[in-house]
Amino acid sequence: MAVRKRKPKNYVNNADLLTQIQLSKDTQEQNPEFTPAQCLTGELVKMLIMLVDRYSQKANWRNYTYLDDMKGEAIASLCQNALKFKPEKSNNPFGYYTQIVTHSFLTFLEKEKKVRKIRDDLLERNGFTPSFTRQIENDEQARISREDRAITHDEVVEKPDLHGGTDEYTDHT
Repeated sequence: MAVRKRKPKNYVNNADLLTQIQLSKDTQEQNPEFTPAQCLTGELVKMLIMLVDRYSQKANWRNYTYLDDMKGEAIASLCQNALKFKPEKSNNPFGYYTQIVTHSFLTFLEKEKKVRKIRDDLLERNGFTPSFTRQIENDEQARISREDRAITHDEVVEKPDLHGGTDEYTDHT
């Protein structure tokens, strides 16, 4: 007797999200003095946290040392923008929120790259070893520079004509 595998239940689905968004929007209308984050239902916040946790497990984010900081930024961004979703225009809040998380992660990475660049510049200026990424970049730049010098050197040295004729690409006008 074969055992049928059950399909895993979606951790977040659009129908539940839409319901929670509407409840949160109703709360916002009743309490205009509340910030958008204060209007979110507990269930919606749980769904948003699950979304961020699952998204952070993707292979392209998994091994970052500052992943917790990225997740925190994404959750904060979601709380600020969660009620900006308009159900009249789309019935896919999952996609909307996923784009917010993606943008938040990428923005955080850009900030970290700027900070790392400044830190590496300071370390190099003071005679210390920079980050491994900077060392790789420096090695690559040195290799390209050596190759450029070698090409320039080869162009300067005249090569003897082994064919006994003129170059077929030479313009004889």
